[in-house]
Amino acid sequence: MNECKYVILEGRFPVLLSCQTVHSELARSKPTSAGFCRIGVDDGRIKVVCFGRSKSLGLGFSPGDEELIEQMLNG
Repeated sequence: MNECKYVILEGRFPVLLSCQTVHSELARSKPTSAGFCRIGVDDGRIKVVCFGRSKSLGLGFSPGDEELIEQMLNG
């Protein structure tokens, strides 16, 4: 599985970030949750596991973040 950072904007728009990017670079974009995610493939579908929190934004992952990211990546 690959690991990266993510931010959910306005409760519905996921943005994936490299691990070198600081979450707070998106602070002006109305973030509602943020953290880290592991991305892998299972039965031909992209699966996401969210965890942790962004220290720079003071936000953690929320229920539903995984589904939003999976919908974006699986189309």
